[in-house]
Amino acid sequence: MLIRSQVVNMIKGRHDSGSLFSLLPREIIRRLKYSPTPDQDFLDALKDAADGKLEELRAKLEKNPLLVLHAGDVVTPAGLLVLDTTLLECAIGGGEDKEMIEMIKSYFSKLPGGDEAMESQIARYRPCIKEMQNQKHDDLTWLIEIVKNSSLADVAAELATGADYDETYQSPLRDALNKFRKEKLDPKHRVITKPQMHCNYHNLTHAFDIRSREWSNLKEERIHLVEQQIIGFIALVELPAYERYVFARGQADKAIEGKGIERSLQYQYSAGEFPCYDARLVDSHSGVGFNSVVSLYGGWTGHAHWGLSGDFYKNYVEQKLQTVHHSIHGNALLTSVSFNKVK
Repeated sequence: MLIRSQVVNMIKGRHDSGSLFSLLPREIIRRLKYSPTPDQDFLDALKDAADGKLEELRAKLEKNPLLVLHAGDVVTPAGLLVLDTTLLECAIGGGEDKEMIEMIKSYFSKLPGGDEAMESQIARYRPCIKEMQNQKHDDLTWLIEIVKNSSLADVAAELATGADYDETYQSPLRDALNKFRKEKLDPKHRVITKPQMHCNYHNLTHAFDIRSREWSNLKEERIHLVEQQIIGFIALVELPAYERYVFARGQADKAIEGKGIERSLQYQYSAGEFPCYDARLVDSHSGVGFNSVVSLYGGWTGHAHWGLSGDFYKNYVEQKLQTVHHSIHGNALLTSVSFNKVK
């Protein structure tokens, strides 16, 4: 199985008239460049990286450290399709915890030329890490205004989930929520073809902020709709594996302190587990993102709660940014970065 650097060298060689690779047909090069790796061991390891399964991935790397050199395609718990990514790149792109990043990095030193290969992979994502502080959130002001001005009958029609959801109902609110979900699930945002972070953490921060700001204006059932079908939906379709573990088990304090976390999606204080994205969940109009929202405190709720993790989440995200920078830059921690500066 060819690793990415070998494919790159073949592509470069094709443009060199004196190279054997210059004789290869363009279609062969295209297939080598874009076809996913056939190595199932690597694909399994890559899925572990995307799913934040630390010990499962560690066991695979103990058997075969060479897996850190390969690249392939993987679907994340948020339903993103990430193309041509390595284990380390997937972990960094997912905004993973220090444990995961450092564990993967430790296996490069076991390989000839491993340090150079590791730096090459990190270099692809270093600009993405730096850009995290400047990411712009998706504006929700327009949607919140429609929620505020909607009748209670229209709100009730949206809160009727599962078998009670009437697909024939029509209202400006229905149109707005459908537009919101369609934009979030637009394939152009759901397929990652080049280095970029898998989650824009500012989107959820903005949703929490606007809910708090508009609390007194979101009367009666409207606040339930905002929390369940806006905040809840963003969490369902955007949060990486690590955050799903943190939310489900109420482990934000541990994460902020840099401690190891329990990697389980089972809720700490509620029945069930934090689901991975599944189009069938969206089609069913039920569960997280429709009639419930996951709290950072270790469970789901279907009721409005003033302290639903907003400030706690912002504090957590700021600490997370510093942790990821430390993993990428070593001692060169970019302490001047602050999420509070982002508008």
